[in-house]
This record gives sequence, C-alpha cells and structure tokens, in this order.
Amino acid sequence: MDVMVPYLYNSIDKAASLASPYVSPEKLDQVCRWLKQHDEAVLYSTLGALVLGTLYLASSGNGKTKKRSKKPSSKKSYQVKVKKEKVVPVDRVKQSYDTINSVKDELKNVFTPQVDQLEKDVERELAGKKEIEGKKNKHKKKKAGSKNKLKEHTSNEAPEGAAKTSSYKDSTKYRYLYLNEALLKLLMRLDGVETQGIEDIRVQRKATIKLVQEQCKRVDALKDYVN
Repeated sequence: MDVMVPYLYNSIDKAASLASPYVSPEKLDQVCRWLKQHDEAVLYSTLGALVLGTLYLASSGNGKTKKRSKKPSSKKSYQVKVKKEKVVPVDRVKQSYDTINSVKDELKNVFTPQVDQLEKDVERELAGKKEIEGKKNKHKKKKAGSKNKLKEHTSNEAPEGAAKTSSYKDSTKYRYLYLNEALLKLLMRLDGVETQGIEDIRVQRKATIKLVQEQCKRVDALKDYVN
C-alpha cells in the first residue's frame, strides 16, 4: 500500500489544481489535507470500487451489455381492410350512342306528342275567340239593350271546343314555356356528345339535332297565341 501513496498524493494535487477555479483555496487546502491524512482509507475505498466494477463487468458477459428482448405486446392491432373497387373503363363510343338514342326516344315518345297537343289547344282557343268576335259583329246593329245582354251572354260563354284549364299548369302559356325549356335541354345534351372521331356518331348527332330544332320551331310559332 505504501507504494500507492505517492500516486494518491499526485492524483489529489492534480484534482486540486482542476478544482481551484471553482473552490476557495481554504476549503480546497482543508480537503486535500484530510485526504492525505486518511490516505489508507481512500486507497482501500478506491480499490474496492475498482474491484466491484471489474466483477460486475465480468459477470455481465465480458463487458458487453445484453440487449433486452422486446416482449410481444398482448394488445391486438386491428386494421381496417378497405376493399378496392374495380375501376371499370368507360366505353366512350357506347356512351355517345346511348345519349343520342335516349334523346331520340324522349323526343318521339314524350315531347312531340305534347307539341301536337299544344298546337291543337291553341287552335281551339283561336277558333273560340273568332266565334265570339263573329257573334259580336253580327249583333252590332241591334238595340243597345239587346246588345248589352248579348255581350254579357257571350262573355260568359266558353269557346266551343276550347280546352278548359283548371290550373296554370294546364294553360297553353305554361306548356309553351315548359316545352321550350325541355327542348333546349335536349340540344344541350346533344352538344355534349363526343364523336370520338367516328363519322357515324357525327351524322346521327347532327340528324337528331335537326329533329329537335324542328320541334323548337313548332313551339316558337305559337309564341304570340298562347295565353
């Protein structure tokens, strides 16, 4: 142990020089003197610490720390499986033909009969008005009293053959506006048809547009006669 004492003193002096900026000289000198007075106790405690550290490292596998194995967690992870929908490619050619055929069917089965009926109702209304005007002119030269009675009588008469309207939706004015808008929507649908570079689609679309325009002209011709 006496051999180790000089090394201990040397270590104490080096430690004191390192601690001198942070500790007052009086306290530092007091600590150094105490350590040198109890040099044997300091040596034994230092050696004991070294021995214990060496034994610990030897028992832990030559100084290599063992990695802790992660235990699998008992909690189950639930994953929501999202089904991927199959994307069906759109057949643009078929879509164009379907649109043209749909417009043709609606024009033939729905709107053309409505235009025919509107023309008939407008003709009845015009015929009724002419009949009333004729009666007024016929009795124009009669006495004032009889003429007034006739006016009251004819003004309350419904035109013969004229369609009796129970609501605004049944009036020729409403049906004129409705058909005008409906036919315009058909033209817009045809404008959205892509020919895909196929001549037959272009020809059919053009022909269908002409059919719709013919019905539009029939409706427009009634503009000044609907009530």
